[in-house]
Amino acid sequence: MSLRLRQIRYILLLSLLSTLVLGAFLCPTPQHAGINQARKALFLDLVDGSAHRPYVSRALLPTLVRTTTATTPIEFQQACADQVEQRPWLRTLFAILYWQPLAGFPYLVASVLMLLCFAGFGHFVTKLTIRVCGLPFTDRTRLALLTVAMLGLPPCFAYVSYVYDPPQLFLFTLALWLLATDRRAAFVAAFAVCCLNKETAVLLIPLFVLVARNQPARMQRIDWFTLAILAAIFAGSWLVLTWSFRSNPGEPVEFHLTRNLWKLAYGWSFAALGVFLSLAWLIFRRWSEQPLFLRQALVCTLLPLIPLTLLLGYLDEWRDYYEAYPAIFGLAVAGWMRVGTPLRGVCGRS
Repeated sequence: MSLRLRQIRYILLLSLLSTLVLGAFLCPTPQHAGINQARKALFLDLVDGSAHRPYVSRALLPTLVRTTTATTPIEFQQACADQVEQRPWLRTLFAILYWQPLAGFPYLVASVLMLLCFAGFGHFVTKLTIRVCGLPFTDRTRLALLTVAMLGLPPCFAYVSYVYDPPQLFLFTLALWLLATDRRAAFVAAFAVCCLNKETAVLLIPLFVLVARNQPARMQRIDWFTLAILAAIFAGSWLVLTWSFRSNPGEPVEFHLTRNLWKLAYGWSFAALGVFLSLAWLIFRRWSEQPLFLRQALVCTLLPLIPLTLLLGYLDEWRDYYEAYPAIFGLAVAGWMRVGTPLRGVCGRS
């Protein structure tokens, strides 16, 4: 098969999987409310900046939607709304999704951006896993890893989806790949954008330090200068966002410790326990032989996210651990390969 056909096949699969994941992300189910049913973080409230804190401060995608809408002719926006009103299948779709038909254009822009973010995440988590785990760069490897990584996302969709989740998956994974490939300037740029999307971008700073410490010959002044830049970017973006939305209702953080303690005691299931133990076995079996970068990434993401989620989030809401997803996925793949499973054949020569 020619290189062009292989690329087309990869792009088609990436597009298909991204579309399916976006559909699962947006569509409400009995276990999952979509993007427009959380009273404190309604989509249009996020876009116009009137949502509750802390959700409103995760401003990257809402700002892009608001800017795009403001610079688009009103006639085109009205045409989008008219299409929704005139086509029964679109009216039905908007009703299922709990979307307002008159805001058809902002929903369209947000959907396109989230689709691109899911596609970017799938692409870079595949590249990161192949590089860090030392896997062969073959068609079979890429397609297998891409499929498993993307299909692992829908089980994480529980309670509510927030529009800043897809950008966080993409930007954090992109930053990990840039750090793993030692592209410092691009890493700093990705980190800056990630800071505008969610405050958990700060987890990339200790990872940068750990990665630099394992390259002593290169731990020069420029590394400390880069570290200072990262700290300044995070502090500056946090202060600007906090000040910008200081008058919004809500608090900077929400505490859910009591709810999570009850969940730990009574709310777990044997299925979830089985998945957790299986992943833990793959990841921590012969831990010292796992790829160093992924071990560092897991320590810098999952280790702080667990106590933070215990206090401030829902412990069983898997979207709270998206920053750790690339490391968990890569370590699980490395552990799976080490066991000597049939995946070796899948990831062989194409």
